[in-house]
Amino acid sequence: MLQSGSDEQTSGTQPATPPPVSILYVDDEEALLTLVKLFLERTGEFRVEIRESAEDALKSAPIPSYDAIISDYQMPGMDGIGFLKAVREQYGDIPFILFTGRGREEVVIEAINNGADFYLQKGGAPKPQFAELAHKIKQSVRRRRAEAERIEQLNELVRTKEALQESESRYRTIIETIPDAIWEVTREGVFTYVSPRSTEIIGYTPEELNGREFFSILSPEGTEHIREILESIPTRQPGLSTFDLPAVHKDGTGRILNCRSYPIISADG
Repeated sequence: MLQSGSDEQTSGTQPATPPPVSILYVDDEEALLTLVKLFLERTGEFRVEIRESAEDALKSAPIPSYDAIISDYQMPGMDGIGFLKAVREQYGDIPFILFTGRGREEVVIEAINNGADFYLQKGGAPKPQFAELAHKIKQSVRRRRAEAERIEQLNELVRTKEALQESESRYRTIIETIPDAIWEVTREGVFTYVSPRSTEIIGYTPEELNGREFFSILSPEGTEHIREILESIPTRQPGLSTFDLPAVHKDGTGRILNCRSYPIISADG
């Protein structure tokens, strides 16, 4: 055996580091803005941009580019619920977390009803609170990406189905306009497809033949011949075969059908 190669060892390729999750944080508390930004960015998992008002965020921030938005509730001018409504109306389902010192039940209900992904109340020890915020961000972003992937998979299925339907439509157009009759027959000899041209050749419409046995339109000699052909299918070599079949027209007169057949084998045999 011949083998070629180099004696030099190559280092394995390291997996690519995923890009940081892009966050927009809006709050009128400047000190808290800085603390949250420092905490979230310390591991490199997040990249945080900050704004001190919802109006400023809507005017200057590239909102569709963010993976998630964190917002305070009580701010001068537009509050967190108003900001949430504006984001949902203009930009859709970007993950939105309301992070606020106001713990009233009606605020929570209003936030959820307007599409907030999570509601997190400020207060307590900063480190566990910011860790919980980071967890909520990851959870909401992961959920949105999974939903986007499901939607894309569904769209791909729809595109595939439409392509198959278009292909089938073209196929039907071809086989229904050629001068020969096209039949599909099971191994048991039952018609499963009959093209319109069959009416001119054998007298029966597709509706009359579908579901009937092929033998019903053949003479005794033709019936014996087609039985032999159907029984030989399991051992038959692939490819086109040509043969003549004595048949009986619907009007009772004899016909000789010049047939060309090709076995179609399904996945289950």
